[in-house]
Order: sequence, then structure tokens, then C-alpha cells
Amino acid sequence: MIDRMTYRYAGLWASGAVAVVMHLSSGAVTIANEPTTPFCRGGQILRDYLRPLQGLMANQRVPSRVPSFGNRQMSVVTYPAKVTSAGAGISYQLRIAKRLRQAMPAFRLESRLVRITSKGRALRQMKRQFQKVRHAENARIETIGFRRVPIPGIYRYDLIVRRGRLPIERYRSYHRVVRWDANIRLRMNRQTIHHGERLSGRLENYTGAVLSYGPTFAVDRFDGVEWHRISLEELFGVPIAFFLEPLEFVEPGTAAGCYPSFSIPEAMDPGSYRISKPISLANIPRGAKKSRRVVAAFTVERAAE
Repeated sequence: MIDRMTYRYAGLWASGAVAVVMHLSSGAVTIANEPTTPFCRGGQILRDYLRPLQGLMANQRVPSRVPSFGNRQMSVVTYPAKVTSAGAGISYQLRIAKRLRQAMPAFRLESRLVRITSKGRALRQMKRQFQKVRHAENARIETIGFRRVPIPGIYRYDLIVRRGRLPIERYRSYHRVVRWDANIRLRMNRQTIHHGERLSGRLENYTGAVLSYGPTFAVDRFDGVEWHRISLEELFGVPIAFFLEPLEFVEPGTAAGCYPSFSIPEAMDPGSYRISKPISLANIPRGAKKSRRVVAAFTVERAAE
């Protein structure tokens, strides 16, 4: 799971404006999630990446947020992702506080990455490494584990904590590594729409990475030659602003709830339009784009007389 308290979204704000955020609307215009329709129900599975791990999870053992071996000077910031892409990492992040030299003993962490079958049988140890965690002169974040996993498959990550040569803790977690696929879509609930009807868009994450997004979106109109950006204030007839807002997250292989979702205003003349949204991806292969915009087109038509 993602620690949502770790992330914040910085948007725009204007005094006296109508706030357009993920779950808020005004009497003048509503731009929000629409969770009531089947299309807009968040968390729908598009690719079931976790299915091969279902029979293995009962054997998993991971450290608590404040591990017993860290003398309360160490905390786990992030856990290894259950699903990741080839070329991305399987690792922990530990926050180590600044303390006196003698307050925290040195630890030796042994990480083993073993490729296994869906039944848990070991096929081959793919990687092994040792890392030392000592007292901190300054508070810092340590990455423990593997920054790159090259081959798709099912893996067991063994983390052994040693004080000297003596093992004092053993942890085990299971992971699915899939081929990198940059397939992210913004899908609309309809391609053709009329004034007063509701248009809803949802993000679909087919990648092996966690996708994040905020409330910002834009609308463009096609004039027959090129696309032109439309002011949201002109479109909806009220000032629009994006407040500081926590990010929403879309797990690998799943769909988000609908956002944006709004009724087509009269100011939107018949023609071809598109909606674009900025998104970000975490823990992706080297060279892949971390941030991008996804786009979906639709057509506004006049209602039949």
C-alpha cells in the first residue's frame, strides 16, 4: 500500500474563486468524482497482476513501521511494491534518526532475491547483497534492497538482519515483476455527448507502477487544423481554481474513479474536444517517463430537434 501522508499536491488558488478539488463542488458548477455509476467505481481490476501471489501471502512476514531491531531510531518509510516492472526496484526505505553514537548498534542487512514458482518453490537466487546500517551523524533515508530487477517473474525477497554474524530477524515478502508497459489511458464514458449530459473520464493504469494524479485538468477544442486551449472559467461561467490537495493513487492494473466528471455546459459549442490530465508514475525503469499528460477526445453534438 502507498503511504498517502507522504505525498501532497500543489495546485493553483485564486481569492474568491470556486474550488475544484477531488470531492468538492459548488452550487454553480460541479466537477468531481462520480462514484455511483459502474463505470466510475474506482479500483476495478483491468489486469490481475496479484493473482499469482494469492497463495503465497500467508507466508509473508515484513517488519513493522518501527522495527524491533532499530531501538526506535529507525522507521520504515516505504515497503517493497507487490507489483513492479522489469527494470524498476524492490526495496525498503528506512528513515534513521540522528542519535548519539552508542544509542544504536550497527546492523548488517542481507538481502536475497529468489525467483520462485507460483507454488513458492525456489528456482534460482537472482541477487544477493549486504548493507550496513550504522548510527546517524545526521538524520537520513536509507534504501535497502534492489534498485533494479531485470527479469519478469515471481520473486521472494528475504531480508536478514544481523548483529555481527548473528541473525536477529528474518523477513520474507513476495513480488510480481512484469514487463514494462507504458499503457495509461484516460477513458471517457461516451465518445459523443449533448448539452446537459454528464461526461466522466477515468484513468486506467495498465502499467506495473503506481500512478498518481491531482485535480488539475485542461480542455482543448479542435478548429479543423489544430487544438486550442479553452479557459475553464469561460467554459463553466465561474472562476475555477485548484487548491492544495492530496494526490489520488491508482494501483497497477486498476482503474481510478471518475475525475473530471461534469455536465456539458451550453458554452461548449458543438465540435471536437479533448480533455488532458497530468499524471506521475513511481518506481519505473530507468529511461521511462515519470510524468506525462494523458488525453481523451470526445464530440459535442446538438440534440435532435
